[in-house]
Order: sequence, then structure tokens, then C-alpha cells
Amino acid sequence: MKKQLVSLCHPRLRAGIPLFAFALLAACGDTVENINQTGLEVVASVDDLPKCSKDNEGDQAMVKGETSIRVCLDGEWFATAAGDASGADFSCKTEELEDGSGLKIVCNGDSIGVVLNGEAGAAGKDGKDGEDGKDGEDAKPDTLEADSERVAISLDSLVGVTQKGPFLKGSTVYLYELSDGRTLKQTNGNFTSNITEDNGRYKFSARDLVSQYAMVVVDGYYRNEVTGKTSSAPIRLKALTDMRKRSSVNVNLLTHLEFERVYYLVTRGDSTGKKLTVKKAKRQAQKEILKEFHIELGDSTDAEDMDVFGSSEADAALLAISILLQSNRTESELMAVLAQLSTDMAETGTWSTERTKLIKAQMADWALDSSHVLGKFRTNVDNWHLGETVPDFEKFVLNYVAQESGLGVCNSSAVSVGEVKYVPNPQSGYYAQEYGDTTSAGKRTRFMCSSDSGWRVATQFEKDTATWGAATDGEVRPGRVDGDIHYIYESATGEWRLASDKEKDTYGKACTEFGQIIHGEVNTLYAYFCYGNKWKRFYGNEEKTYGKLEDNRDGQIYLTIDIGDQTVMAENLDFVYKVWNEGVGDSVQFGSFKWPDVDRELFGRYYSWAAAMDSAAIFTDDAVGCGSGVTCTAATPARGICPEGWHVPAKEEWETLYDAAGGTPSAIQAVTYIIIWDWGSSNFGSFRWPNATNSSGLSLPPSGYNQVADDKSFANIETGGYFWSATANNENNAWHLKLSEYSADLDKDGKSRGFSLRCFKDK
Repeated sequence: MKKQLVSLCHPRLRAGIPLFAFALLAACGDTVENINQTGLEVVASVDDLPKCSKDNEGDQAMVKGETSIRVCLDGEWFATAAGDASGADFSCKTEELEDGSGLKIVCNGDSIGVVLNGEAGAAGKDGKDGEDGKDGEDAKPDTLEADSERVAISLDSLVGVTQKGPFLKGSTVYLYELSDGRTLKQTNGNFTSNITEDNGRYKFSARDLVSQYAMVVVDGYYRNEVTGKTSSAPIRLKALTDMRKRSSVNVNLLTHLEFERVYYLVTRGDSTGKKLTVKKAKRQAQKEILKEFHIELGDSTDAEDMDVFGSSEADAALLAISILLQSNRTESELMAVLAQLSTDMAETGTWSTERTKLIKAQMADWALDSSHVLGKFRTNVDNWHLGETVPDFEKFVLNYVAQESGLGVCNSSAVSVGEVKYVPNPQSGYYAQEYGDTTSAGKRTRFMCSSDSGWRVATQFEKDTATWGAATDGEVRPGRVDGDIHYIYESATGEWRLASDKEKDTYGKACTEFGQIIHGEVNTLYAYFCYGNKWKRFYGNEEKTYGKLEDNRDGQIYLTIDIGDQTVMAENLDFVYKVWNEGVGDSVQFGSFKWPDVDRELFGRYYSWAAAMDSAAIFTDDAVGCGSGVTCTAATPARGICPEGWHVPAKEEWETLYDAAGGTPSAIQAVTYIIIWDWGSSNFGSFRWPNATNSSGLSLPPSGYNQVADDKSFANIETGGYFWSATANNENNAWHLKLSEYSADLDKDGKSRGFSLRCFKDK
């Protein structure tokens, strides 16, 4: 504030203040040395006073016929004291300043100025009743500065609302009288009120206060905007106010956050050391806090007037700040955060410490995750029915997210709808150094600009394919973020889609010629066989020539292999056997089951012997009625549930295949052309049975068996293979080929078990 220097001995000043008031200072020119002679401007009437504005705030003037000095403050000329020229009912005294730098002049209880000790100046002039002033090496003219930081006032009443959300009935409100606007020290004038309704409103009755400055504090439970519920613990908020022109003071998070900063600017000064008036300190502190929330409001706004149920931009900003600070915090966590922010703001006017930068980033992270539920917060506030409207707070929350995270403003000239970005703020839990950074789970998250809700978490597909345009038909690419996931481009649709395991492994190479074999490019343990215009993971012998069998019942295609004079399916049958059920009125699956945990295409399905033999005679009556507990001899060959032109092999046909290897288990182990397995439970993809080269290309896998012909209980997966024959042993057992790690022979077992099935071609 600009200070008007005045001389205590100037006749104009003396005309406004009785001479005996200055006797307390001693004679002019005697005790008070080197007083500035500039003096005060004197005008004929109040109408002749210049307009009081920010430019001349603090200037002083005398009006003829008045006995007081007028000071320009807050757009008005105030009289600093009352009395007449004779001094009737008027008294003045001096008080030494606390820092010893001079004296304060107090008239009728009001301070009208201070006399500052001199440093390095010229000699003083003669005073009326005193001697010449003294020269001094460190003396400068003593100066008188108007003290407008204390004006005694009488309040008719003081009212306001206390809000986080609104404080509840039973909360306590305290009014603490402050001595002046320079020290902001509390006096003994403290008053208490209570909130009697759940709208946060309070009232203090008429009060006389020694100065216009006071602190209002609220302590109690509040309504939580984020949860919509009442807080589970009380909190305490405060506000510093100048009550010269107001009878209403709201207490909220913004008044609370600015408090320590205002106190620091008033009592210790700004970055240049200049101590500010309360008014200027509050204006500066509010701007600094709003800046940390990336909000700009005009100078006319005041935190003490803001209301979360108001309709102004300032009201909307307050509600946004309240929601951001609340986030998902408990009451104790909220108060700890407010304390940290207030402390860090006090000296520098910024939140620039590592701790406060982390708090800001955490609020942005929470808001990023919650941007899609901002409407829920609006509903919470609206459902309290405490105001006519809920201000447009969402835009301030979304802007905070955009600025603090570093993502930018969604749907702006800089960021278009549909754009996917990573968070570059190092304090964020989503921070990534670059788009493809995957060093932690959090860093894999990317955000998409959405027109309806600002930024939202991008889906796996969106973040992996962001910025990709058209490509060659069938091109396969690893994801931009998760390289283990692959995508394929289809020119027919003009879009990218998730690639299947085969497409990923073959990198989109087209399957155009039956029998074409390629090696996997992602998982090189596998090869792929082309048939039916589709790639199939291939477990056969790449040096063999394979035929194909197309099952016209379900369209499936199977590889076949010639061994001696026999043609055999090189894959397990995967046909679903359904039987008409009179009670249900539809065909139901009967005796054919899939291993339930994962889809291992190598295993095919498991069949009870009755299902394998088509005992229900769906396709043939070769084995009608054959099943568990039934003695029967099937026709030879028995088609069973094999495709047309194929049949379930008899025991003797397995023996022929068996004899081709030498006729003994040891011979089979030496030749090992029947058994191959390259999955392995203990070492994925690398385990093979001893010396297994699959030189025959038959590829019989250790698919285990279904124990009770249902879809829940399996045994010997990855350790044994069991394949039905059409030959029964008795009413309960049938012959099958049994393979294990160290043996291969024909065995007999219960017809109710679920075994695999290989069909042989009819001759």
C-alpha cells in the first residue's frame, strides 16, 4: 500500500490534531528529529477529495472544517479519529513499536500513524517549541505512516455458511478477535456459536471488536460430496476475514488453504520482504492457490463469498477443489493433506516440494479414474436439496486432470477425440517415459480422449493399436504397449482386430495351399499346417506328406497319414456325439467330452466305448445296443461315430500298426514313430517321450482319459494315451491301445471310461 509521509510539525497536520496530543512526543524538533515537511493535501470539502482507488490507496488528506485526517482505503476516504480543534473528548498517546523502530500515535483508541527512527539524512528544521534537529551519520528524516490496519467496529451480526460439503447440525463455530491487521494476534475476545441445521449456516449476534480482523473456525462433521454420505469423523476449517464491509463470512477449503499464506505475507512479507496488507495478501494467496488447481478467476472473487450451491464460476471452482481434495481420502488423511499444503504454500506461494507435487499428482490420478462418475458427485450434492443448483464444477475437475497429468485438454485444438496418450507427469502412478514404456503395471495404462467424459482409461485394443492406419491385408503387428499381444489387419473391414494364436505365430501369412507347412515366428516350438484355408497348429512330422479328411457333418478337417497299407487319422477325433432324447425333446450330447481347463486342440474329445461305437445307431447299426454291461460283437468294420468311409479300428488293426514297429514295447521305444509329445507340464513345449521322433507322423499324444465318462474327472493328462478299438473283451471291458512314457501295448479297460479315438479309413 502506498504510504503518504506527513510531518508532525506541519501546520496543516496540527490543524487537524490538537497540539496537546504532540506533547506526548515532546516538542516538535526536539525529541522527534528530521521530520519530513511534505505535509497533507487540504481540500475545501469532502466533494473535493480525489477519487479513492487502488492507485492512491493509503494517501491522506485534510478537509477544512474537520478535525480528523482522512485516509484512502478500499475505495473510500475514512476519518482516522474524531474530535474538535480544541481537543475536547479527544486524546492521543504513543506506543513504542515492538521492533524498536519508532513510535505509534494512537488517538481515541485508533492508530493514526507511526514515527520511524531516522537513518542517514539531513538535519531537521526548527520546531515551534523545540531546538534544531540533530545531524547524524545514520539519521534520515523520521516519517509518519498512516496505520489503517486497525479500525474498531461494531457488528450487528455475523452470518455465513461452513462448507466442505456443508457442516452438520451440532458443529461448533468460533469467532476469534484479532488485535490488528499487522500482527494478526488474537485478543481475549473469543466467541462461540453452534450450527443448528444440517445446512452449515451459523450466526453470531451483535459484537464490538477492537479491530475489523477476525478468524472464524468451524469444527464438526460434514457432508461428503464424493460418497454422498456424512463424514465418519469431524474436521476443522478456518477463515481470516476483514469485516469492515461484510456481515457474512463463509468458511471453506479455500479460506482454510489461504490462511497460512496470508499470515506469512502480512507478518513476514513477500519474496522482496515487503509486508502486505491483509486485503492484498488475501488477494495474492487466493490467486496462488487457484493457480495450483489450474484455475483463473477475476480479482472480484473472494473465498469468503463462495458457496458450493452457488451458480457463479467461483462457486463451481470451490466445489471442484472440494471434490479433488476429498478424493478417496478419509477425514484424517484429508486434514493431513491440508496441513501439508498449507505449510508448503505459506512461504513460497507454491506447492513445489516433492510431497505437495505428489499430492497434486495423486488427485489427478484419482480424478482420471473417476472422470466417468462425475455425474454421481453432482447427484450426491443435488440430493441434499440445500441449494437451487449445482454449479458447473466438472469442467474445473477435467481441466485439472488435463493440466496436472500432462495429457492436455481433451477435445481441444491440441488433443482430438479418440487420441490415446500416456501420462508424462513423473509423480503420477501412471507415469511412463514413453508410449511403449511397460516397466510396471501402472505404466501400461494409457488414456483416451473421449468426447463425453474427458479422459478415460483406454482399452487394451485402443492403446495397442493407437495411431495405426490401413495396412496390407493379413499383416500382423505386436501391440504398441503389450508386445505379447498381436493384431491383424483385414482389408475387407478396413480394421485391425485381435490376432488368434495361429495368426500371431504365422504373422498373418496366408494359408492358400493344402499341406503348406511353416514354422512359428513367435513360438518357434510349433509349426503350422495349412488346410481348409486355415492354419492349424501342427504336431506331425514336417517331412511327411499328409492327406486330409473333411467331416461333412460339422465341417472339421483332419490330417491323415499313410502307414503301410493303412490310412489313419493323424489327429484325435473332435466330433460332438448327440443322441435324440425323447424326454428333452432335442438332441443331447452323449458320451463325448472335452477336457475342460483349456482348449488343447491336440487332444480332441473323449468318448465312452458305447459312444465311440454309436450304440444308439445314429449313423449305423454296426454296434447297436453295445455298451457297458452288454455282451455284443460289433460288425467288422464298425463305423461307430467316425466320418463316412472311416471306422473304429479293430484290435487287430492296432496290432498291425504295432507290429510295424517291431511287435514289442522295446521295439516301439527304439523306433518311436508312434509317440510324440512336445507340450510337457514341467517344461512347456520342450518335453518329448524318450527318443520320440514321430518318424511315422502319426502323432499320438498323451491325452490321458476321462475317468467316469463325464466332463469333470480326468487322469494321466500328459503321461499316458488311450485309444479305443472296436473289439470288446467282455460285457464291461474293451480293448484299446495304451501308451505311456516307457511302454506301448494293447490293453483292456472299462467301457465307461472316456478314451480318445483315431479312425481308420475303410479299404
